[in-house]
Amino acid sequence: MTWLIHFGLGMILSFIGSIPFGTINVATAETAIRQGFRASVWVAIGAALIEWIQALISLKFARILADSPVIGQVLTWASIPVFIGLAIYFYRRGNQPPARVKATRAQGFMKGVIVSSLNLLAFPYWIFYAIYLSSIELIDLDDNLLICVFSLGVLSGTILILLTYARIGIYASSKSGKVLRYLAPTVATIFALLAVIQTVRALRSVL
Repeated sequence: MTWLIHFGLGMILSFIGSIPFGTINVATAETAIRQGFRASVWVAIGAALIEWIQALISLKFARILADSPVIGQVLTWASIPVFIGLAIYFYRRGNQPPARVKATRAQGFMKGVIVSSLNLLAFPYWIFYAIYLSSIELIDLDDNLLICVFSLGVLSGTILILLTYARIGIYASSKSGKVLRYLAPTVATIFALLAVIQTVRALRSVL
C-alpha cells in the first residue's frame, strides 16, 4: 500500500505539473504536429527519463536544497537565458516551410532529453512537494526504495501528459491547416513570456 501511495502521488503531481505550457509539453506537441505521433513518443520518453532523474535528485537531497535559498535563485536566473534561447530558436524556425520532416527514434529521444534537461524549474517544483509531503507523512524521504517508486510514478505521469499534448496537437493541426504556419511563432511567444515571468521572479528575489 505504501508503494502504491508513493507511485500514485508521483504520477499525479507529475501530470498536474506538466499541464501548464512549458518547454517539454510544447516541444512534444510541436514534434507531433511536424513529424507525427510516433516521433513525439520518443521525445516524451527522453523527456520523462530526465524528469525521473530530476525527481530522484530532488527527493534525495530535498532537505539540503530547501535550506539553501541561493540554489533556488541560481535556478531561476539560469532558466532565463534558456527560455530566451528557445524563443529565438522557434522564432527563426518559423521562417522555414512547415513541411513534415522525418526523424529517427534516437533524434526524437535526444530532443526530449535535451529539452527536459533545460527545464531547471523541475528542481524547485519537486523539492517543494518533497518537503511538504514529507511534513504530512505521506512520503518517506529516508527510504531510497520508496523514493525510486515515487520517481517511477513521476516518469509515468510525465509520459501520459506529454502524449496527451501530442494527441491534442495532431487533432488541432488536422482541423486547421493554419496551425503549422503559426505553430513556431506561437511556441516562440510562449517561451518569451516564460522568460519574462522568470525575470520578474528573479528581480523580486533580490529587491
